[in-house]
Amino acid sequence: MPLHTILYEYMGVERFAIEWSQRRDRILRLHELMTRNQRRAYEIGASPLDWIEALTPAPDTDMTLAAARAAWPGKIQFINFPSSVHLETDERIRQTTMELLLEAAPGDRFIVGITENVPENRRLDQYQYRRR
Repeated sequence: MPLHTILYEYMGVERFAIEWSQRRDRILRLHELMTRNQRRAYEIGASPLDWIEALTPAPDTDMTLAAARAAWPGKIQFINFPSSVHLETDERIRQTTMELLLEAAPGDRFIVGITENVPENRRLDQYQYRRR
């Protein structure tokens, strides 16, 4: 992801924070250019792969699950549950989950996983929920 590259490989956290506060427009422009370049370099619409792994849909990216399903019909899609949603309320998590499932309908060739670190309080809530 370009922003990750800018933050951790090019600038470091401290420099990034300074640049973000003083010249955010320049960082966003660099991000846009890097994203455009990566999309050309990693063209996967015509790929012979039968699956797309680690796809992170909106709201964490600019691609909805429905758009991904339309772009790569017939391919298995393994999505990351959007990590920003882990920090939301229980109702928002439920709502996002239902939206993703509706976009994935009928649900064939579709897998949901979590590759990020789930906040501790969410893991405990889920554990306690299962025990009820």
